[in-house]
Amino acid sequence: MIHIILISTMWIFIAILTEVFGTALLPKTQHFRRLIPTVICALSYIICFYALSQTMTLVTPGIAYAIWCGLGTVLITVVSTLYYGIHTTIFEKTGIAFILSGTILMGLS
Repeated sequence: MIHIILISTMWIFIAILTEVFGTALLPKTQHFRRLIPTVICALSYIICFYALSQTMTLVTPGIAYAIWCGLGTVLITVVSTLYYGIHTTIFEKTGIAFILSGTILMGLS
């Protein structure tokens, strides 16, 4: 049982990190007109969806998708703030806090 939890955790984190990387790279593609950022972005999404599919063979799709979406949203918001200087309002921060708390609750279930 512990083995399945560790493997599924590894796959979900690979899925989350590659999705966040690909999403953060999207502005650098300049609407997919720059070849190298576009190829790297596409590869990161391919890896992301492969890792997410591997996660879903070990845990229920609902839990895997909820964790992937929730943590991906939180992390891309943080990356956007740090890397691109995009700031969020208090309402957006509150929404992110709700997403994070819901994701944690789903992960613990």
